Amino acid sequence: NCDINHLTVQGDKWVVIVGLFGKDPYEIFAFKKKNISLSEKIKEGKLSKVKSGKYDLELDAFTLEDLKEHFESDEQEALTRMISTSLRHGADIDFIYDQLQKSEGTIVSFSKAIARTLKRYLKEGTISKLKCDSCGSPNGLVMQEGCFICKDCSASKCG
Repeated sequence: NCDINHLTVQGDKWVVIVGLFGKDPYEIFAFKKKNISLSEKIKEGKLSKVKSGKYDLELDAFTLEDLKEHFESDEQEALTRMISTSLRHGADIDFIYDQLQKSEGTIVSFSKAIARTLKRYLKEGTISKLKCDSCGSPNGLVMQEGCFICKDCSASKCG
């Protein structure tokens, strides 16, 4: 089973698919919503491994075949493979989130789309290793009610 997330980052519409093992993220696919007409009402589906390296997204009405064909670059495919590998092998999702938030350069909107999606799976009370934008406090951001709140100055960061 998987969750299908629709979001906009830097003006671009993205689809981020999170494969689940139970309720925990297990793998991830993310691509711009360019050549796909996928309603934002569709929030769930099923990932199907067709063969090594080929996954399809099965929905009630149709199947979106070979998800890797929707990546814009080899770097995007490689990044989702590395995130999926990390998730499968027990890396803390909050660490993955923090690392994606630090991305710079041409991969920024791609990594931000994934980070925003993974944020939904962070557990309440998770402490981020990012500095507070308001007061600069290191390790002061705590996940509360879906937002990071600074323990020192109470600034809130959602999104």
